[in-house]
Amino acid sequence: MTTILTWGVPSGNSKYYRRTDSVIPSHQRWIVDLAWSLEYLVVLWSIDSKDWSGLKPSSIAVKILKTVKPGSIILFHDLGGYRDTTVKTLEILLPELTRKGYRCLTVSQLLERAGHASFTSKRD
Repeated sequence: MTTILTWGVPSGNSKYYRRTDSVIPSHQRWIVDLAWSLEYLVVLWSIDSKDWSGLKPSSIAVKILKTVKPGSIILFHDLGGYRDTTVKTLEILLPELTRKGYRCLTVSQLLERAGHASFTSKRD
């Protein structure tokens, strides 16, 4: 789930904040600082499925399978007119990832496995 900061007020119950892109430009650093001050953990992704782009689900799945590695965070969209593509892509992708030994985890589970079991708002 994506929590959106609108006028400085978080919506939903997530403790994570996902930007709309995977890069944080220096002139928008204040948004990340605001998220941190509200005790949100900023989470980016490593693979954008681009399930909104009009590509066929099989093409999206192949692209992801070529770039996925342990710890990858794959971005999919569950709103708008792209849900059918997303569902069909996942129907292709998930069995293949499982066959290759991958497991789907939540962000919380991934962080816990990486040794970040407790959430903190402090930055290193």
